[in-house]
Amino acid sequence: MLFVGMADGCWFSITIGEGDFRINEVSEPEIEHLAEICDTYAYPTFISARLNDFLGKPITGIFSYEMNGKIEGVSIGLFVECGASGFTIWEREENCLEIYLGKPDSLLQIATLQRV
Repeated sequence: MLFVGMADGCWFSITIGEGDFRINEVSEPEIEHLAEICDTYAYPTFISARLNDFLGKPITGIFSYEMNGKIEGVSIGLFVECGASGFTIWEREENCLEIYLGKPDSLLQIATLQRV
């Protein structure tokens, strides 16, 4: 899950998995380090320095990576456009999300971008 904070104070969670994505408005997440977690269901919450270049930039579009001609409506990731640049969030092996700056060629070979 990726949390995205907006300039107006709103927060959203982005979840990608099993061919689908969800974007939900949420309350501001609390930063929790692994040592602070006391149960088996919680995950650490941290700030990703990989997205520092996008701080303060408006989101101009969100696009879904949909499989080329395979199964309609199957999404394997999202591209978040911030003006002339952006970042990709996609599901890798073992249900882990990866953040990629820009659009990875490996995804563009198997999927097309559709505006959400």
